[in-house]
Amino acid sequence: MRYSYRFLKKWVKKILVDFHHDPLRYQHLLNVQELGVKLARKYGASIYKVKTACLLHDITKDESLEFHKYYTDPLDFAQYQHSIGILHSFSGANFIKSKFKIKDQTILYAIKAHTIGSTDHNLTSMILYVSDIGEKSRSYSDALQIRNTALNVGLNEAVLMAINLKTNYLIKNGKTPTKNSLDSLEYFKNIVNNDPNNII
Repeated sequence: MRYSYRFLKKWVKKILVDFHHDPLRYQHLLNVQELGVKLARKYGASIYKVKTACLLHDITKDESLEFHKYYTDPLDFAQYQHSIGILHSFSGANFIKSKFKIKDQTILYAIKAHTIGSTDHNLTSMILYVSDIGEKSRSYSDALQIRNTALNVGLNEAVLMAINLKTNYLIKNGKTPTKNSLDSLEYFKNIVNNDPNNII
């Protein structure tokens, strides 16, 4: 069953604003969706899939550890249980599959990959990854540069910049980036450095 964007938006607002009292996160989702649609139009991605992934990607971020455990596959939970910042991407994908019967693998994968990155990104997941960091409420210079690069230069380069930003932030704060993040970093470095004409 394919729910309308209007229906999903209503439910997301109910969960984040009415239940969790987190209007800033709800606004973040709308901002991500706004940039995501611009990039979808530029790079030829499905508008519906991008809007849906952008709207739902943080829907479980305010939930408890027990909630994440319930909706996360056991192996993923065991690996990432010390970081709700990562767990919510896995629980979020499984939650919307269960709650909203969304079975589109492009959407589900984009949500799963929006925190730790991937070497198997699809166009929707790349757009979500960049839009999450580059949306307009992120006022710091790196976010602005990522947004401008995605809109005016190329998506691969913007993804690489976003991965660099995330991994450097973790290292500066004494944390170790995940293997997925480091593999993704090398993957996009190779694309950007060896195939500069591949702007997608």
